[in-house]
Amino acid sequence: MKSKTISQNVLIKVPVQKVYNAFMNEEQHKDFTGFSAKIENRVGGEFLTCGERNFGYSLFLEPGQRIIQAWSHKDFPDNQYSIIDIKLVESKDGHTELIFHQLGTPAECVEWLIPGWESTYWTPLKKYLEGGIIQSPRE
Repeated sequence: MKSKTISQNVLIKVPVQKVYNAFMNEEQHKDFTGFSAKIENRVGGEFLTCGERNFGYSLFLEPGQRIIQAWSHKDFPDNQYSIIDIKLVESKDGHTELIFHQLGTPAECVEWLIPGWESTYWTPLKKYLEGGIIQSPRE
């Protein structure tokens, strides 16, 4: 199977801990994406997000700094996982640079995943954290 890596950077004008919490707290995750979320916030914990489209396990968690997960999507080939690595770097002005890499992504899924991360995660996350906007459910 051919795979590719997706890399994206996002600047979010809030401290790193707020960004981390939005990802790893199921209520906040649900609020900013507008989709259901079940997240066990611990290493080895399972997650099921975005209306049960995304699922996997947390492999490494460093609160306020890093999230590494074995991540899959309902449209991935059977039993195929990629690895997502989210690094949160706080700037001198207290903002967060989110550095995202998705390794081992099935090549045939990259075309829809790249805009999907932007529309489902980065744009609503920025609105939620920077403007306090809560999404209405999309399901």
